[in-house]
Amino acid sequence: MANPLFASFAAYPRLVATLSARQDGTMTAAADPSRKTQVIENFRRYFAALGLTAANAVRCKQAHGAAVAVVTAADRGTAVRDTDGLVTVTPQTFLAVTVGDCLPLYFYDPKRQAVGLAHAGWRSLHQGIPAATVRQLQNRYGSSPSDIVVGIGPGIGPCHFTVSEDVAERFAAYPAAFTRRADGTLALDLKAVAGMQLRECGVRHEHIEASTDCTACLPEWYFSYRRDHPAVVEAMVAVIGLR
Repeated sequence: MANPLFASFAAYPRLVATLSARQDGTMTAAADPSRKTQVIENFRRYFAALGLTAANAVRCKQAHGAAVAVVTAADRGTAVRDTDGLVTVTPQTFLAVTVGDCLPLYFYDPKRQAVGLAHAGWRSLHQGIPAATVRQLQNRYGSSPSDIVVGIGPGIGPCHFTVSEDVAERFAAYPAAFTRRADGTLALDLKAVAGMQLRECGVRHEHIEASTDCTACLPEWYFSYRRDHPAVVEAMVAVIGLR
């Protein structure tokens, strides 16, 4: 199938790399268990529309950290605790993470036929989840960073993401990712940070593609916690895997 998120993935017909839209409904019930039945149905319908079986998905119980788990067919239908990234070489095992304003990072090694997916908010980026995902692909499957193709998905842009000075200090190594606004606030470009961290661990510049979509700018397409401040969190689901 086509992967409209990333032109660089279009050459790989077995690869599925997608992100649900707001119209698909929320894909998390973490903050409101009463919605669990509806979220399960939203998830099932989204997978069915892709021609996939939702029971083949492996999800994360995200912790805003940098833990990356290796999964196989035995993990289908489960959610891995305290992890924000997943990798696999098992076909028909689809990795899934939920995102609102945080970035979904999609990894594909066409030589080793390995895929990875990470949930990257500022906390996970500060802890180095892009490099942690690349290391798992290297250590478990023998991937070379120079072969890995990465898509940085829609997420909140610097147009809407301002940070406090203490958060800014954690990203002092990436001054190019900051913009000082006229009112004195600091805007941080999370996609730029993710791209720089990927290049630092050996991913080639030409193998990194970033979506230009800001979740906060496009309410008709995306949920955004920073924009809406909802009483109950709503989120999209990012999915990657090989048919």
